[in-house]
Amino acid sequence: MRTSSAGKTSPRGFTLIEMIVVLVMLAATVSLISGVNLRQRDSLVLRDFGTSLTAFFQLARSTALADGRKSVCLLDVAGRRVFSPGVGRSVPVPAGVDVARKPPFPGTGEENVRLMEFFMDGSSSGGTVAVAFGEHTGLIEVDPLLGGVRARW
Repeated sequence: MRTSSAGKTSPRGFTLIEMIVVLVMLAATVSLISGVNLRQRDSLVLRDFGTSLTAFFQLARSTALADGRKSVCLLDVAGRRVFSPGVGRSVPVPAGVDVARKPPFPGTGEENVRLMEFFMDGSSSGGTVAVAFGEHTGLIEVDPLLGGVRARW
């Protein structure tokens, strides 16, 4: 009995051309995704820090109301952190992020720069704290009368 080879199929692998095309497509996809992520990283770092700083200001205001004394928020330039002696906590400033008070408090030659003051009646010194990272900027505004904190990106 004779068997015909017409019904048999031999396993066939990928050609070199097909493998190269697949690798090029994968490389293009990875480069597009990583490029978008690197551009968004600056914005995400800034928003994360801005959200933390906004929450810290709200905590400082609540502490001033609860303790019945002024709560001062300071920027430790050398230690790269924002802290308040009355609150007992701090927010680290990420590398590359710049923090500035607009308008600045008098006496900017201090080791720790005053960013904001909250008083026992809920009011504050008011003003704006600008944060910047790369080409992205954000503003944290504090209402002087009510002490409300609002972030804008």
